[in-house]
Amino acid sequence: MSTLDFGDEPLGARRRTLSFMVIVVGMLTFFVPLVTTNPPVIEMSRWSAFTIVMRMYEGKLPEPICERCGEPLIRSFLALPLMISVNYALMVLALVALCFPRSPGFLRGLSLSGGLYNLTDLRWQNTKWEFKETFYGQTYLRSAGHVHYHWLTDPLLVVMVTLFIISLKMDLDRPALNRELEVDRY
Repeated sequence: MSTLDFGDEPLGARRRTLSFMVIVVGMLTFFVPLVTTNPPVIEMSRWSAFTIVMRMYEGKLPEPICERCGEPLIRSFLALPLMISVNYALMVLALVALCFPRSPGFLRGLSLSGGLYNLTDLRWQNTKWEFKETFYGQTYLRSAGHVHYHWLTDPLLVVMVTLFIISLKMDLDRPALNRELEVDRY
């Protein structure tokens, strides 16, 4: 029987490996074209987060409005909606947390905050407006086009929820034989 325990027992090899694999899958979404635009923008309708950042750096997408947004590096940092950027930053922090075996509480906090942040966006739709501004400029207030991004945000939510579950499941680190013996005792 699996147990949930909020104690901060160190991450064992299995939980660290599972967490690492989940984070790698989440980071790979940065390079997969999961965002679509209709009508196409600069003759592209399928976009990855990486492509968005690169095209913004090159100045091919509309510049955000800020004091230093003419600089390519600043533009590229502002290319993705805040929720997407926060998720990737949390995944990088989770990778760092895996370097320290006594970090299940930190991993749990990162994944919980990332998951809750993703869920709040379902209600407020800030990401939708930010993507429209990225692709169509300030015309997002008018009917400029549609951006479909849930193929990107949904996997990021799944990654955060999965990391949260892994951080809670202490019995994932125990060998299968010990778990079978525990079941036989009861």
